[in-house]
Amino acid sequence: MLFYSASNAGFYDGAMRAAYDVAGTWPSDVVEISEALHAELLAGQSRGQLILAGQDGLPECADMPQAPIESLRVAARERINVWRDQQELAVVTFTHADHRWDGGLAVRERLNTTLATLKAVGVPDGFFWTDADNIDVPMGRPELQALFEAHERAIFGQGWKIHQRQREMKLQIDAANAAWLQAFVPDWPSSPQQ
Repeated sequence: MLFYSASNAGFYDGAMRAAYDVAGTWPSDVVEISEALHAELLAGQSRGQLILAGQDGLPECADMPQAPIESLRVAARERINVWRDQQELAVVTFTHADHRWDGGLAVRERLNTTLATLKAVGVPDGFFWTDADNIDVPMGRPELQALFEAHERAIFGQGWKIHQRQREMKLQIDAANAAWLQAFVPDWPSSPQQ
């Protein structure tokens, strides 16, 4: 014989009742259930349903409660904000003066510091800046200033793309249903198939 306890949300084997009685742990609210009902409940649980006590204390399967759609929208918007922040911190590669260069907030800081130092102390002999392909490119202060300006244009361009994409995703969220919102992962749009 099988039993179900709503207070413990669990099943009990009647053959073990004596041990529970000795320990004083046999629940007072158990109801007897059939093997067929037990199998049906376990099948429902494997499909993602919950096992809950019905009005009569007998267990039954119920779908998982859904979060209110506005809560799902808030969570999706927060995922977009995290994505946006990560994108803004990522390295950007851009082309300037026939070279590929790494860019980003850390590079901005290095360029700013270097430009200020070169202005104060002058350009040392043999000064160079290393490009994204690990090539040392000789530079004077005017060339480094031009690189800084190209870098800022690249950062601005990437920032604008990030802003546009996060706005597109937030508009999608406003029109989405609960299933879409639960599955939503912020990202760049997929490339068209070739």
